[in-house]
Amino acid sequence: MSCTKPPSVDNRMRYVSIDDQPGANEIASFPIQQEQAHVQQQQQDDPSHYVTSLGQSSSDKSRALLREGNLFHPYSNSPSPELRRRYAFMRSHAHCPHPDHLATRTAYSPYDPETRKPLPDSEATSEDPDVLPPAHVSFECPDCGTPIACCEDHWATDFENHLDFCETLKQINEDDHDLHSGRFFPEFEYPGHQRADEFMVNMSNWDAFLYTRDFRALDEPRRLRQVTRLLTYPITIASVISQLSPYNIKKDGRLTPEGLRSFSALRYTLHPPRTGADASIRGIRASPPPIRIFVLGARGESSLPREIWLQLTYCFPRSKFHLIFIGPESMAGRDREFPLPEATPHNPHRAVVEDRLGGAMKISTYVAYFHDLYRQNEFGVFDPYFDFFVGFHPGFGHPSSEEEWSGTLPCLLETKCPVICTGYTLWDMERDRRWVVERTAPKGPGWSEDETGRAGEGEGHAAAADGASTKGTASEVADAKVAKKEKDMSPDELEALRVKREEGEMDILLEPGENIFRSMRWDLNELDPCDVSCGNWGIWAFRGKRYEATHQ
Repeated sequence: MSCTKPPSVDNRMRYVSIDDQPGANEIASFPIQQEQAHVQQQQQDDPSHYVTSLGQSSSDKSRALLREGNLFHPYSNSPSPELRRRYAFMRSHAHCPHPDHLATRTAYSPYDPETRKPLPDSEATSEDPDVLPPAHVSFECPDCGTPIACCEDHWATDFENHLDFCETLKQINEDDHDLHSGRFFPEFEYPGHQRADEFMVNMSNWDAFLYTRDFRALDEPRRLRQVTRLLTYPITIASVISQLSPYNIKKDGRLTPEGLRSFSALRYTLHPPRTGADASIRGIRASPPPIRIFVLGARGESSLPREIWLQLTYCFPRSKFHLIFIGPESMAGRDREFPLPEATPHNPHRAVVEDRLGGAMKISTYVAYFHDLYRQNEFGVFDPYFDFFVGFHPGFGHPSSEEEWSGTLPCLLETKCPVICTGYTLWDMERDRRWVVERTAPKGPGWSEDETGRAGEGEGHAAAADGASTKGTASEVADAKVAKKEKDMSPDELEALRVKREEGEMDILLEPGENIFRSMRWDLNELDPCDVSCGNWGIWAFRGKRYEATHQ
């Protein structure tokens, strides 16, 4: 099938020279635009036509790298130079996961292959001659095309463990080659504004959202994976704060009563009642301030195309947003695009401000830590009706970043505003939750923290409960009284007391669990090919504890 020949210049001129009356040019321009759109659509649908990475249409097959059905290639023999460079990076940095090698780092979860390896300083290592030194990966699995072992023998002997994620690695391989195939990506055409009185966004799942937001039909799972990889960031936020949120206080809805109170305040602002405002003089009304969204520890999400973040304004057309990216890596790789401005009295922290995004959104980026800006009162007073925080994969409990978050957490709790957090995996999310619990939970008398981060009865508690002497210091007397009181409690009362002590100065707003609007595409960790994850897999939320004054 050949591409339809585009209209000639004479045909286009015939449309323009129809009349010289007022308004004729506007009428004449419409057939030209309509005809150009028709030709462009024919070129996209024509299998003999290709679109290069620059968006230019071409009938030359050599301009396109790959087509559907020919996406799987080993990274070492990939047609894309970018993916071949990725393979070289993995060969230089990733280590073989076989248990015969020595461990190269501390295991970050019980599922990490490093847990199977002997430690370098252990006695068994020095006495066992079969223990091998660390080795980089070089052998590619023929089924997934990913460098996964140092040699074919280690790949074969550890193949049973590799089967757990081999199919996922193959899917990642094909999705990577699809992005570098040179094809036209209709899934990256995002719809704009819709009339608020003619539509209602359905937040039940990805399919319902894309349909009600008038996205182009995605008839292939791969296209759905590609589009959700980017949309997961704004839509994850929208799914929590929307009045049609899939998270509720019903059974298995995961929203707590405290969470309902906090998010109801935001929803009241996001869905304001109609006031009869219009463009006339009589229709002028006072407008509320914009909703401030503080994205803490911002990294790659700060460099997303702005049309991605504008989807928030289309989900809430009667509200305005001020998106604030904060973090030392928030401008990484964007120095040429937005060089940091000089410090001035009006901008002492050298914030990069983008305020020409359609009038409903403003984006500010700070290359700094939140606690430093908070102590200098950079953002003024925080209002739970207009402000909330978001942390995309914050890594609260990660060994390399927990010290940086130690100064930020008290500031977040002091604002009493919701903090929405996501995680790459269940373990990653649970590790962050345990870290926050441990930093906020007061250590009561005789209570200790076990491996799960939950409070339990310790030896001191049992000793006091058995009848400790009331003679001693004031703290010992208080501990004995508390223990005696708890001994007479029922199991339900003890469980309620345990939960109260665990939460401490923090209220859980959304129970940890899988994110309905997570990325459907899996990603590969180039430093560890065995580590696969997807963006925003899990979601949970908390805030600083609020105390109510009561009258007796």
